[in-house]
Amino acid sequence: NQNQTSSSGPLILHSAGLTLDAKLSPRVTFQTDATGSVGSPDYTALPLVLGTVQGALPPIANLASGTAGARVKFQTTRRWELDLAGTVFHWQFLNAPDSTSTVAGQTSSAGQTLVTGQTFVTVQPGALFTLTPRDGVGLDASIGEASYSNGVEFLVVTPAVTWRRHVSPLDRLRLSLGVTYARSLATPPGAMTPFGSSGSTAAPIGSLDLTSQLFRREGITVLSNLTGGVDLYVDPILGIALPRGEAGAGLTAIAIPLWTITLRGDFATALKDPPLQAAVVGQPPPIPLDETAFSVSLSGRRRVSENMFLEVGGLWADRGPVLSTPDFSFHQRQLWVHVSLTVTTRPIPRLAQSQK
Repeated sequence: NQNQTSSSGPLILHSAGLTLDAKLSPRVTFQTDATGSVGSPDYTALPLVLGTVQGALPPIANLASGTAGARVKFQTTRRWELDLAGTVFHWQFLNAPDSTSTVAGQTSSAGQTLVTGQTFVTVQPGALFTLTPRDGVGLDASIGEASYSNGVEFLVVTPAVTWRRHVSPLDRLRLSLGVTYARSLATPPGAMTPFGSSGSTAAPIGSLDLTSQLFRREGITVLSNLTGGVDLYVDPILGIALPRGEAGAGLTAIAIPLWTITLRGDFATALKDPPLQAAVVGQPPPIPLDETAFSVSLSGRRRVSENMFLEVGGLWADRGPVLSTPDFSFHQRQLWVHVSLTVTTRPIPRLAQSQK
């Protein structure tokens, strides 16, 4: 990995996860999961830690993070299914850099200190109505509260309507439309809220997810996946809230019963130019914030036994400023290699294994 502080070298992040599924009754299912990690941050995954398409990346530091979640599904009638999920996510730097240090020659546009920790709690109620054996309409909502070590707190509410269609037993289409409403709950003294003078903002969102079977013969199946959408992300460090567009495509080859190989590419960029930072006398001009990112990954999963899988993969990613920047170019190349082992307490159907 090469980061904006001009230092380079390998970054190592250790992670572990646990998932429990249970069928409490013929109509009620329950799932809970927990994950944790310790080590150097993966800059490709930093949007999950510091905010989507984070612009000002911190100097390399060790961090610890953990996520715990639970989901209950109720099949109330033949056509109606109710869903309730909750998640708690927290991360914390273990050796936080000096809060007065700058990142890539920049200070925060909001005058905020470096964020060294975050807690995010979200609740997601939902309902799905089956129109036909192939079609279903869902009403979903996500209600979340985020708090950061620099004193920023905000509430995010996202109601959405979703249409799901089984084009065939292995072809699935999912369309979602909604709106995201965000409101500031707390702002440090002297810092500006990312939602302007009103203290709140709202923006339409939407997404598409299409999975199709391209080829199937003699135990080999090739699946494609296309995704795209628009959402709203909040950057607590820079004090901005911007709409973001993202798109992705992937191919998965399944050789039953042993191998699954996946090739995927993803791209995301801000759809609106971020506010310009004022130049500081005696300092170099501010470097444009990174608001564009892409990645290409290749991974192979081998079935060791009915309850165990070994996965090896790699990822190539790069970052750059917003696309409208003069002389736009990517400048932060990242190369990653990962090895993971998954163990389950019960055999998983082969198709489910390939799509997990």
